[in-house]
Amino acid sequence: AGGGRAPPPRPRPPPPPWRGGGAGRAGRPAGAPWGGGGGGGANRVHLTDYIQRFPNPDDPSGRLRRGPAGEVPQTSLPANTGYGFTWMLAAGLTVPLRTDLLLDFGYRYTDAGRIGTATGDIEVVRYDEDGSRQLRRIPINPTVADLRLHSLTATLRWLPWCR
Repeated sequence: AGGGRAPPPRPRPPPPPWRGGGAGRAGRPAGAPWGGGGGGGANRVHLTDYIQRFPNPDDPSGRLRRGPAGEVPQTSLPANTGYGFTWMLAAGLTVPLRTDLLLDFGYRYTDAGRIGTATGDIEVVRYDEDGSRQLRRIPINPTVADLRLHSLTATLRWLPWCR
């Protein structure tokens, strides 16, 4: 075997500019994207106290008039609990302001599935001309809607260990 010296180690290439994650972003050029991400999972939605109030009717003496003590007419829906699948996608951009200060801009889309009321009675509260309170219970089928969210964020991160 030869007694020569080992060649020096080859330098490691720099990380790709799209690499995400924590403090590893600090040395990237201004406006470097931190990539995207996504995920999915189960959710539980509990819908309660859905009440629609009518405080300022177009016609104060009409069907949506207030009660004698200023009570507001309202309609309330039956509560429900449901389970489903949720998924989201995210992307963003990091702008280094200083070596220890970063400004992140992000976008997140979340599809939280379907939410809705149970089969049951809606309660409709109205006040007659003489001020008497009328409560009507009307049976309904489930009321269902898709819950989707779009979020824009701006986050200022201080990294004291990068000074």
